[in-house]
Amino acid sequence: KDMPFEDLERVYHERKRLKSSIDLTTDANVDERIEPDGSGAALRNQFRQQQQYTVALVRVKKETSAVKEENSAMKDDLDDAKDDLEIAHETVTQQAVATDSWQGRFDEV
Repeated sequence: KDMPFEDLERVYHERKRLKSSIDLTTDANVDERIEPDGSGAALRNQFRQQQQYTVALVRVKKETSAVKEENSAMKDDLDDAKDDLEIAHETVTQQAVATDSWQGRFDEV
């Protein structure tokens, strides 16, 4: 996708804020990145790199979000399992008390 230099420059300035949030290094003067023939190839390369960084950043954020959701679901499952275990323990305790009570009655007879 070759664009005229003027369009590249306009896009560069529009994306400058986004770029600064991704790449915190200081930029050299824009004129230093322009090829002597005026093609702006260096600027195009910078845009490609910026797009790659943006895609990578979005991918990492999506993966992080998915991991957080999975972590939350696992915590919920763990809490449910703990509740089930507590109920099972109470049930076993009640059964033991009832068995002891019945055993005591049978021993009397």
